[in-house]
This record gives sequence, structure tokens and C-alpha cells, in this order.
Amino acid sequence: MIFKSLKCRAVLPILAALILCGASIATSPQVQRAGDLIVEEIIIEPESPKPGDVVTITAVILNQGKKEIKQGFNVRFDVVFPVVGRAKVAVLKVSRGLKAGERKEVRLQWEVLELPIIRLRFTADAPFDQVQETREDNNWLEKVIQIPEEYIEQWGLDRIRAREAWKVTQGSPEVVVAVIDTGLDYAHPDLDANIWVNPGEIPGNHIDDDGNGYIDDIHGWDFVDDDPDSLSGSKIHWHGTAMAGVIAAEDDGFGVTGVAPRVKIMDLRVCDEEGACGFEEINAALKYAADNGADVVNMSLGLPFDIVENPPPALMMFANLEAALKAQEEALNYAASKGVIIVASAGNEATAVGYPARFTAAVAVSATNTADELAPYSNFGPEVELAAPGGDISEEELYAKLAEDFADLVPVLKTLIIAPFPTADGRPGYAWSAGTSPAAAFVSGVAALLLSIKPDLTPDELKEILARTADDLGAPGRDGRFGYGLVNVARAVNYLLELGPE
Repeated sequence: MIFKSLKCRAVLPILAALILCGASIATSPQVQRAGDLIVEEIIIEPESPKPGDVVTITAVILNQGKKEIKQGFNVRFDVVFPVVGRAKVAVLKVSRGLKAGERKEVRLQWEVLELPIIRLRFTADAPFDQVQETREDNNWLEKVIQIPEEYIEQWGLDRIRAREAWKVTQGSPEVVVAVIDTGLDYAHPDLDANIWVNPGEIPGNHIDDDGNGYIDDIHGWDFVDDDPDSLSGSKIHWHGTAMAGVIAAEDDGFGVTGVAPRVKIMDLRVCDEEGACGFEEINAALKYAADNGADVVNMSLGLPFDIVENPPPALMMFANLEAALKAQEEALNYAASKGVIIVASAGNEATAVGYPARFTAAVAVSATNTADELAPYSNFGPEVELAAPGGDISEEELYAKLAEDFADLVPVLKTLIIAPFPTADGRPGYAWSAGTSPAAAFVSGVAALLLSIKPDLTPDELKEILARTADDLGAPGRDGRFGYGLVNVARAVNYLLELGPE
């Protein structure tokens, strides 16, 4: 049986997606014998705010019912995050009643978040004995604020000095990064121009044109559904799209920009919609990447070390863990022998480095916070080679702050990593994430930039350059918390240019 316990290395995303503004139309008409509140309109002033701006939001409430609502009503304002639900910002109490056919404007001021797309919801409610709604969800309305990319800070890019490196290169389309993950939304407008296309395959002809054993594998392979398309079959998890975005989101003025915004992403799905990943799928994906032209493999996933050392009975019932780990190590060694550099997340358990990052063929990456400290959730140990931005807080802290007081959470959101997110309705979305997952993706993007300058670099040469040019943090030299230090792509690019041709 395929082992299904590897989990994506990321901390909870908070998601925002572009949707249609407005509630659904009513179902079959009913005889109204009470009030019926709806949110008729949401007005935001100024219309095109920037993060940090204080806007005035007006919600127009209409009683479309047949009777007056005499005892007043409430208007709730939420920011909507599809994965974790609504975060309450405020509840506005209107003390006076509202006659049938009458409108009431309710206003508040709100500081705009830093996120490319922000989804707001207003809900009007009154005591149940005063209202009779035409349908259950007709008392709310949503509106979206879209923020231009120039106002999205992306502190992680600045910390690794990516923008300086872009003066030399933003990457080459000849460099391919395989994202072994949950599958990705290759139609996302921040990724669609940077998706790898298999040059030996003719799409849709149901023939294995290049003879690699995979039919119509245009952008990679979905090893979960065993088909060529992550967007067909079972629903994909958000994680792979986010990691692909950290690596190579387009520099197009929309959303965010990745570390290497002109390289190509190979989509290799090995995790199901819950984020559980199989050993056999991962090993097959590693071989596919190595045999089909990948230069870099990003593995923002893993198995915690403690589970391997003390496996629960349920795990031992379903897999020979020792044999599975040995097979994975062999798959990693195979990819490395083909000249692929493999980057893996150290893990988010605040303990020893997990698998596959523990294997010598992988570059294990820990996560730093905005103060260049080891993030409190990040794993550590002698296997760590490099560190990269991951964000300040853990999943548990994020959940607690979301539940307790959204206002307290807002400053913390600025310390997380913004990345693309796939939406069920096909409209582009974005997420806040944190963890050693985006940290590994940052390093994969840096490796891709260096290979764009000098494509014949071996994995060992790449590792040496990254180690020599990293910002040394913690104890002098290599240590178990940061490895050789925080990756510095501008210094790495300059170092490579100084070496010149051999």
C-alpha cells in the first residue's frame, strides 16, 4: 500500500480569491409577512486604495420585506478567507427600525490589508421573529478590493536581495524547476506564462510521442490521479500553486513576483487534496524530473523525524517504513546523479530535520523570520545547509489570533509570505503562508537564477556558491540552525559573474 503520511511543509494559509460581487438571486417567490433585510450595495472610498490606507466603507441595507423591522438590526463586517472561513472585523448595531422598502446606510472606517485581492463581506441580521428571508443567503453581499503589485511589499524577496539580482537576470526559460507537490493551477494568470511545456509531446493526441512512458504529459504528470493534468480529476490542494509562485510568479504588475520570474515550472503532483503525499508517487516524480529535463527539484514536503524514530502503530500497519525511506533515498540519488539540484524543506516541528531533507542528496533549508532569527517552528540540525524567509508565526498561533481578534492578527500578516492560490471557480487567488515550505522555494528560485547565468553548474558547484555567498547568521560558519546562512542571491550572482568562464 502506498504510504500517505508525508505532509506539505507550510503553515496555514489565509486565502483571498476574486469572486463575483453580489448575492444569488432569490428562489421561487414567497408571500412576505415580515421584514426581509438585504445588503444592496457596498461602496468603498477611495475606490482604489493602497495597503495601509484607511477607507470609508458604506453598506446600503434595504428592507425588501412587507413589514417594518421595529427592534433594530445588526450589520456584520468580515474579511472572507475560503479555507478558514470568515474573520470578524466589526459588528455595527443599528438601534432604530427599518420600514418596508426603506434603506439605511451604515458606515465604518477600515485599514486596508496588504494582499493583492481582498474579499469583504457585509451581513445584515435582525431578530428572527421580525424577518422572513426569501432565501437563506440573501442577507449578505461581498465586494473585492484589488491592490496593484507595486504596493505589495514582498519582504522575503528584499531580504534575499532578489531585486538586485534581477538587474543581471530574472531567469531563463531554458531553466526548469520541477515542483514536486500537490499539483498547481497552471492557468493562474501569475503562473501561466511560466509553465514548462514538454517539447517532445503533442497535446491531446493520446500518444506517448516522446516515448517517456507518459501520454500527453504536456506540463508534467499527476501521480495521484495518474493522468497528465493536475486540474482534471481530484481537486488540488493550494500548496503547490503557492510554492510555484514563490519560485516563478510572473513579473507582470499583477499579484506578486517570484524569485526567478522567467524560468519554467514543471508540475509534478504527488499529494492529494488533503496534502497527504505518497512515497511511490514522490519517487516516480523524482525520476520523471531527472529524465525529462528538470534542472532544480523543489520538495516543500516531508515526513517528521519523530514519526520515523517512533512510528505510530497505524503507520507500521500500512508500510515498511525503512524500505520506503531507502527507496526514496535511491530516487533522490538518481536525480542528483543526473545533475539535478534538490532543495527540501527542513520541516515545521521545531525539532530535528525531517525526510527527505535529511538525505545527503537534498539541500535542507530552515526558515527565518523578519528579524533574521530562526523561525520558532523551524526544524534544525546538522543537515541544514541554508536558511531562507519563512515568516514569523506558527500555524497554531495563526489559528488562535484569527479566532480571538482579527485586529491583533493584521500586523502579523505582514510577516508572512504572499503567494498565488488556486480557486475552485477558476478566478485567481492569493494566500498568506509561512513555514520551511516557502523557505525551500526561495532557495530553489535562487538556484534557478544561477543556472540561468551558467547552465552547466553541477549541484555541488551550486551548493558551494550558495554557501560561500550566504549571509552568515548565528554562530560563525556553518551551524545547525541556519546552515551556512541566509541565502543571498545578489551576492551569489555577483560571485558567479566574477568567476567568469572557465
